[in-house]
Amino acid sequence: MVDKKVFAGLGIIFVLLLLLAIILVFGKTGEKKTDLDIYYINPTDFLLEKRIITIEGEGDLKLALTTLFNGPNDKNLENLFPKDIKYISSKVDNENETLVIDLSSNTLSINYGLEVNYLYIMSIVHTAGAISGYENIKLTFDGKEVEFFNNGMYLGDALKRDYSVVK
Repeated sequence: MVDKKVFAGLGIIFVLLLLLAIILVFGKTGEKKTDLDIYYINPTDFLLEKRIITIEGEGDLKLALTTLFNGPNDKNLENLFPKDIKYISSKVDNENETLVIDLSSNTLSINYGLEVNYLYIMSIVHTAGAISGYENIKLTFDGKEVEFFNNGMYLGDALKRDYSVVK
């Protein structure tokens, strides 16, 4: 006859082995990683270059745009965003299948010329579109619509990702 202590000991060992197997198979919780597609400006080619940034946890629009605004780690790419630019909020316009993104108005404070201004805005549109899946992106600034960006680029309607400016 087998002793009850032996069964208890075997039961504890079985439970410990089962927990170890679960950890090995499923990994530790909280270790989810997300890849963010961030589109930075290449000032040499006058094109956008996608960089994949891997982050811990869930990626979202705010994190993706904040990463864009903070600038690249690559010296061949340029950060043209003001230091204190901020993502404020976003909402979906279901009727027009458009993501509306509200940014701080200092986003409008730069003027690098028509071509670079276009890349500047497209870097926001491409980064936001990549994380959200929306092709149509409408930008507002401190809750207000702006018709033209520095009297050049029309912002009155939603913008679409322009793949011709991506390297």
